[in-house]
Order: sequence, then C-alpha cells, then structure tokens
Amino acid sequence: MPALLPQASAGLFGKLPSRGDFVREGLSRGFTDAWDEWWQRGLAATQERPEEEWLAAWLEAPVWRFVLPPGLLGSEGVLGLWLPSVDKVGRYYPLTIAAEAQGDWAPLVGAMEDFLASAEEAGRDALEIDLEPAELGRRVREAFVVGEPPPSAVDVEPGRVSWWTDGGPRVAARVESGAALPVGARFAALMNDEWGAS
Repeated sequence: MPALLPQASAGLFGKLPSRGDFVREGLSRGFTDAWDEWWQRGLAATQERPEEEWLAAWLEAPVWRFVLPPGLLGSEGVLGLWLPSVDKVGRYYPLTIAAEAQGDWAPLVGAMEDFLASAEEAGRDALEIDLEPAELGRRVREAFVVGEPPPSAVDVEPGRVSWWTDGGPRVAARVESGAALPVGARFAALMNDEWGAS
C-alpha cells in the first residue's frame, strides 16, 4: 500500500452556514490566499449573469475533485474537492476540503479515493446539519489515510491541473486537465456546461 507524501496535512477553507466569515483550518495561507483570489475572480465573472440564473446554477453545481501540482498555488501539491456553499449571512462561496504535501498527488489519486469520499460526506453534512468547523476538521483529519485504489480510479497526469466530477443537473460527468487553473468559459463550465459554450 502506498504511503502519504512527505509533510502531508489535510484541512478546510471557505464558507459554512454556521459561520459568518471564512473558515480556514489545517491549510497553508500560501494555498488559501491564492485559491481565494482565483475563486473571487471567477465568481465575479459568472455573477454578471441574471441573479436567479446564477443562483440556480450555484445551488446545483456538482462536487468537483482536483489535483494541483506543486508550485501552482503555494509551494506544495494539493489534492481536494470543493462543493457549493454559503455563509451565515447568505454570501455564496465554496467549501474546499483538501490535503497539501511536498510532492505531486497525481500518482496517489486512487489510493486517496476513500479520503475524498469521506471528505465529501463530511462536507455535505457540514452544509445540511450545520457542523461546527472543529467537528468538520476532526472528521477530515480522521479520514486522511491512504487506502487501496479502486479498479475504477481516475487516472490523472503528474504535473498537470486535473479536475473530475460525477456531474449534476447542469454539468456532465467528466475529467479535465490542463497546465493552469480554468478561467473564463472553462471556469463558468464548472457550474453550468452551457455557460462554458457561450
């Protein structure tokens, strides 16, 4: 069974219904600051659409899992997922649950499938039953172990930005990769495939 990458740690960042401001636990400022900057730019562009159209797409956006190579956002490699969320006062922003390490997570994606599944379940519980950040963080840390890769594990290329989703009402299931984070139409397609085609 493979081992975790050196100096690996897991945590969370973003918005929770139980809090009025950002929550950050267990993830470096280097990653979360750059991640937030990318999200703020992307969300601002998509929010130029009519409010009702945007909100419907946000609330139905699927969970996306991702791998970011070292050096893209901060010095470490990042493996994680995001799901659409909202804070206590109604500001829409994702909840991200992720792991950082000194190295590229791509070869370990299959072995981390159980972690990602447990992290997604914990994230959904945080949105649906208002888990406190400390409890969510505890569940994420408990799930942060290497497992056996399933036969259907996603295959991602080292050194690339990779995204994958099981899809949702407005987004088809797919795997994507590239040299950089998605922007413009590619960012919009994370929420609605039709926006990516417009």
